[in-house]
Amino acid sequence: MVRISAVGDVSLRTESYPFQEVQEIFLESDISIANLETVISNRKESSPEKSVILDSDPTNLQYLSQSGIDLVNIANNHILDKGIPGLEDTVSNLSDCDIEYIGGSSSKKYNKFEIDGVDIGFAGFTESTGFGRLPKKDILDTIIQNKRFITGRTNVLQRNHAISEINTINEDVVHDMTEKIDEECDLSVISLHWGVENVRYPSPWQVEFARSLIDHGADVILGHHPHILQGIEEYNNGLICYSLGNFQFNPDISKSPDDRSVIVNICLDKSGYNEFDLIPVRILNSKPNIIHDSNDTIQLSKDMENYSANLSGGKEYDYPWWFRNIGGTYLKDNIKSYRERIRKFGLAHALELLVWLFMPFTVRSALGYIRDLLYD
Repeated sequence: MVRISAVGDVSLRTESYPFQEVQEIFLESDISIANLETVISNRKESSPEKSVILDSDPTNLQYLSQSGIDLVNIANNHILDKGIPGLEDTVSNLSDCDIEYIGGSSSKKYNKFEIDGVDIGFAGFTESTGFGRLPKKDILDTIIQNKRFITGRTNVLQRNHAISEINTINEDVVHDMTEKIDEECDLSVISLHWGVENVRYPSPWQVEFARSLIDHGADVILGHHPHILQGIEEYNNGLICYSLGNFQFNPDISKSPDDRSVIVNICLDKSGYNEFDLIPVRILNSKPNIIHDSNDTIQLSKDMENYSANLSGGKEYDYPWWFRNIGGTYLKDNIKSYRERIRKFGLAHALELLVWLFMPFTVRSALGYIRDLLYD
């Protein structure tokens, strides 16, 4: 039996060791994995004009090494906050500390671990690099197909530049990689940085795509980016965690309404996924602390059950329902972000705001928000 412990976003923005309460769990697992939501670099210059730039001192990698976290995903929307040089620094610093990573397409398509004769392949992908976007044709196809309304929803005036150094989510590419790992390894784990920040539900496309990855041979899907917890479902002998939320990450930075998180312990054998359990966590001063209060533990368990129940039954899980649930949060968070960027970087971002207001995703969010107000 192999045990994987998985958590969400880690920033390493801290002046003291942050994993004291949870390191025993990681050290006892065969493999522990997190999403590294930061650049590991001392460079002063920032590349994209963003409201939030995340970077950490390379010396803080000692905390990651000490924690028992073996593997990090670097395919996310902050890995290029210091440009390509910052990405190169991050990869170099991780290698110097013997910390394995996934998501960097220039050097590692996927990462293989061997545990007691069981080969496990890990791959990481991101929906947005936070700098540039998918090629224009992919965005137009997306709008025409009426499937993925997430793609290209922000940074609408930045040049159409596909970042070759980072694994971005393309359905065919991710399917092919999943099948490749399934052929070459006993088990396959796919890490996806995706979705809308600070909302409780993945989009219908995310649900469809995650399930398709299980059908293509993945055993476990690990999602992150929303900064708060979303549902977990067992599907076709696989496990899908749509968002693991923040972990070692200050919720104030992500403007998140919840300081709770989980450690997901996943048990597998050579034939595939078996079972999982959750360890409840609360983030205090950017440090994950295990929740010991029984009432808080019961409440988090109930909340996770509710988030998960909507994925598979009880409600019609379609775009009208989804936009009604996420529209208000999406609009408010992005307008705040644009206001901050306009204040910092000037009127060019005001023009971008005007374009963003008429993007299909934004319009559908607004209509969903209006329906939600009328529905209530």
